[in-house]
Amino acid sequence: MELAYFLGEPAIIKLFRLDPSRDDVTKLMARICRPKAEVLDSLMAKGARINDKPNGGSSLLHSCLWSMSLDSHPRSGPTFHASPWDMKMLIERGARFVPDGARELRIAREAILGQNTYRNDHIRLLAYAAEPAVIRKLLDAPKMQQAFGGTPDDVMRRLRINFGETEQ
Repeated sequence: MELAYFLGEPAIIKLFRLDPSRDDVTKLMARICRPKAEVLDSLMAKGARINDKPNGGSSLLHSCLWSMSLDSHPRSGPTFHASPWDMKMLIERGARFVPDGARELRIAREAILGQNTYRNDHIRLLAYAAEPAVIRKLLDAPKMQQAFGGTPDDVMRRLRINFGETEQ
């Protein structure tokens, strides 16, 4: 069943009779690599919590960022990578970016720096899912300042990031 959720294919998942009293729906949600709206909505309707970290692991949003960071490593081999659109879908469903420490910030930085085309969009998306202090911390690294051309406050001002919201 976990492999079916890892693949995130609704047609395969429907073959299983998911029972929230027997199956850990939050753990299954955390196993999803390429989230699909139908699968996420179904799991959330059965009680899965999008921001939980099963067994002290990672939230689904953090796993999505980690997957995106693999794109920046040429030796990562063939795997399923999440996309910025996957990240947006999770945030629209209430996912929050609350890094547990330097490692999770580093992974988020690698994901953002590995995406040359959509860097500004990534920061804006994360601004919806994080407190401004977290975004400042994320941007407060030499490679991030070089990539974005300024201090964290300069970048946040330029991208109109304020109080965890962005201007539309």
